[in-house]
Amino acid sequence: MDPKVRPPKPGPSLYSNLFERQDSSQALETIERGISAIIDNAARLLSDVDLLVSQGRFSSGHFLLTTAKEEVGKAFILLDMCRLNFGKHESVLRRLTEGFYVHEAKQAYFNTLAFTGFTSMDHVRQFWEAEIVQWWPSGDPESGEPDMPHATHFDRELPLYVDFSDYNGDWTLPSNQLDALHFEAIGKSSKATRVRSALNRFEQARGYGLLTAGSLADLNEGFSRHYFTEASSYEDLHRVYVGVEKRVRARVIVNTDQFMGSVLVVWPLYHFAQARF
Repeated sequence: MDPKVRPPKPGPSLYSNLFERQDSSQALETIERGISAIIDNAARLLSDVDLLVSQGRFSSGHFLLTTAKEEVGKAFILLDMCRLNFGKHESVLRRLTEGFYVHEAKQAYFNTLAFTGFTSMDHVRQFWEAEIVQWWPSGDPESGEPDMPHATHFDRELPLYVDFSDYNGDWTLPSNQLDALHFEAIGKSSKATRVRSALNRFEQARGYGLLTAGSLADLNEGFSRHYFTEASSYEDLHRVYVGVEKRVRARVIVNTDQFMGSVLVVWPLYHFAQARF
């Protein structure tokens, strides 16, 4: 075998399978199946997390919890694809299909859309850019503070692998004691409850019929004539969602609160994601 031969990259392959080998209707049907499969798989992972935690295996549970979190992030990425004009925004769609396989992008999608305090698209941009930074240098070598890698290092590497720490000058290994903290609620929230809450929202939306290919087509139709950036207003975004709601409610039995509170109605991230991971 020629050692120079490389396997195809998953991002371009996903783009080709979704948007080049299918028409728009088929792409939406494939995305519907993908979101549904992700929902089921995230639920399976959380069931495994429960089993591990019940046995005090918090490090392994933390790793699988992070995997479930990233699965939900992938579902948000697929939904964001549906807010783009498939024929007009090829470069953005290509970037999103790449992000589908990038840990930092999946976590940034989840963390950004789990936050409920945004007031503008520019506020969303600032939050996104902080989430996607892959390395935080300490700045002052004498402060005693270490350089900080992206959160994926703490969520995926430390709970699973033995490594050597430049900061400690010694080996590190998974710690059940530290990883148990991710399952302890501060107030009423923990990392585990946040992942379960996000998954529940997807399961609820699926139950309402908001994640069918038809509803995704309504979402796509409503957004296809718009492109949202940090300069876009909340009023314009809300106006588009009101139009999507009218289309959806012509086919699906759902009230305004159910629609507006669903995972379909979130801040678009595609513009920020295309250049920042």
